[in-house]
Amino acid sequence: ILTHHENDIPRKELLCNYCCNENDIGIIALSETHLDQNICDSEIQFDGYSLFRRDRNRMGGGVLIFARNDLHAVELNNFHVPGLESVYIKFSVNNKCMIFGVFYRPPNQDANQVNTFLEGLHSQFLLLNSPPWSKFPKFFTGDFAWHSLARKALKSCSPCK
Repeated sequence: ILTHHENDIPRKELLCNYCCNENDIGIIALSETHLDQNICDSEIQFDGYSLFRRDRNRMGGGVLIFARNDLHAVELNNFHVPGLESVYIKFSVNNKCMIFGVFYRPPNQDANQVNTFLEGLHSQFLLLNSPPWSKFPKFFTGDFAWHSLARKALKSCSPCK
């Protein structure tokens, strides 16, 4: 598994060469892809991999997962929460199913938006830990922008002023 906070999609040729040809990576997760509906899958997809994406806009955000075709990945759309940038897939390794998810939380969210993000994440995790999904091992990655939350907490902390 390769995970990367991208801040825009890299050149397809470089990603394909590094990940697929040289390292045989099974899952590639990217956050802050800056994709929107005007970017076709064919512009970023490469042979041997399935693409699963959740876009925001060309100004920021977005997540995607490339899964090698032999993993037989399928997107778990029933975990989508409006306003939460995440993608989940179920895949198989040696006939064992697993779940993988990638997230992105923008660093400039206010307290209400952070709470909405955390509530959405919590509801997704509750679903993932209920049958039939509870029996599968799970892996998560992404950019939660915790550093921006820590800075905001320090600025509002009375003893820290």
